[in-house]
Amino acid sequence: AQVFCGEGALVLIWDGTYIYIQKSDSDHKLQRETFSLQKGRNLLKFMTICCSNGYVVDMIGPFPGDVNYNDAKITEEIIDKETEIMDLMNSNNTCCILDRGFRDAQSPLEAKGINVQMPAFKPKGVNQLSPIDANRSRLVTKLRFVVETVHGRFKTIWPFFKNTISNTLIPVIGPSLRIAIATLNAFRSHPVVFRPEVEEEAREMLMKSEQETNPLADRILTNSSLSFRNKQNWEPMDSFGGAEEFPTLEIEDIRQITYGPYQLRKAQHYTA
Repeated sequence: AQVFCGEGALVLIWDGTYIYIQKSDSDHKLQRETFSLQKGRNLLKFMTICCSNGYVVDMIGPFPGDVNYNDAKITEEIIDKETEIMDLMNSNNTCCILDRGFRDAQSPLEAKGINVQMPAFKPKGVNQLSPIDANRSRLVTKLRFVVETVHGRFKTIWPFFKNTISNTLIPVIGPSLRIAIATLNAFRSHPVVFRPEVEEEAREMLMKSEQETNPLADRILTNSSLSFRNKQNWEPMDSFGGAEEFPTLEIEDIRQITYGPYQLRKAQHYTA
């Protein structure tokens, strides 16, 4: 994160999470405000802000669960009302790592002098991202896994937050969440531990992300026989006994191609 955002930067990763609550049969206003069309359930939203090592700076909420309160809307409210977190960000060289759901909040954050990094959007009329945009989007996604780990940890350690919570406990959900997160910060190791030997690998990844060309894509686009639509030139691998000419790759070679171990771990589930 320091290599990507700059040495000495305060790197903050933002992401929303939710807590399920009961359906309300008597309080119709609460029912409308907390029903999520996306999940088809009643829930309250919280915004998690954590550092790149998994230390949680704050978990702000609750916010209504309806469609009007997406991540961008919640962020705009935080900018306007949460002076403590904004003072922290304004007093440091801050870099915020966001996903595409924060698109409408990018300009308000940048107006405060904050460096915002999020995956690129595909321009209108273009079939795919440029190599530089695609590579930098992968780096942003790689940094964002930390906040997903934070959400998984506290819901695993305290299943209370994973299950449906009684509406009578709504007033204490927010304070309880912040106590739980403070406990994680104080007594549990952080999900990411800095290792000096990884810094060189991170710099190499950043350098490769600036590559302006994609030789494989260029070859496919210029050679009609390699088009995916031209199926007559493609044969199942078992029809000729395998790919004898395909180079043998060591695990370190594959890790360099995949920008780390995450895709390797996921690939095991596809081959099981």
